[in-house]
Amino acid sequence: MAKEIISPGSSFSELSKLSWNSLKGKRWFALGISLFSVVIYYSAQNIPKIGWLTGYLLAPLTAGTALFWLKIIRNEQLGWNVIFTPFNQYLRFVWANLRVLIFTILWGLLLIIPGIIAGYRYSMTFFVMLDNPECSVKEAMTESSQIMYGHKMQLFGYGILLGLITLGATVITLGVALFWLLPWLGTFYAAFYDSIRRQPEIIAEETETVSGEIA
Repeated sequence: MAKEIISPGSSFSELSKLSWNSLKGKRWFALGISLFSVVIYYSAQNIPKIGWLTGYLLAPLTAGTALFWLKIIRNEQLGWNVIFTPFNQYLRFVWANLRVLIFTILWGLLLIIPGIIAGYRYSMTFFVMLDNPECSVKEAMTESSQIMYGHKMQLFGYGILLGLITLGATVITLGVALFWLLPWLGTFYAAFYDSIRRQPEIIAEETETVSGEIA
């Protein structure tokens, strides 16, 4: 009989430590990327008439930022150009963002909870697309659903913990902590993806068979 256990290295403490340590020597660069993305999104949202579309039109920037965090976690070469790489497949990422939204809304029409679950199910779609530039959006969503199996509540819980940590640290430090927390939050989610995409360990449970009469 086999028993499936949690993906290696995906506990909150392990991911927190990994994501924090991965920023050593890159923290200011990572902060610059975070602030740049925030400024771009904030500015775009204030464009008259089309501001509400920025979440879709800037989907490649979201993917590029995710790629930046992924490269930090994997200790790969970094550069400002990294966050613009997904713009080479602009329509692919815009469509991915829209398709995930459509599926989430459709599930949400049944009940709120199925919609929330769907959001977590497809939350790794961009990461999958970045790792496999040749896959279709449908295939990326399917793979996201597969690797998130058994991890949706885990990510939900981590999100609450990260939110509480961010809120507490921001209040205590009057916002100064955000300069350290923003890059850490990005690398945390990248580390989470990198962990769950690995095959979970399967261990065999020894079962004892007792022969004879049972009194």
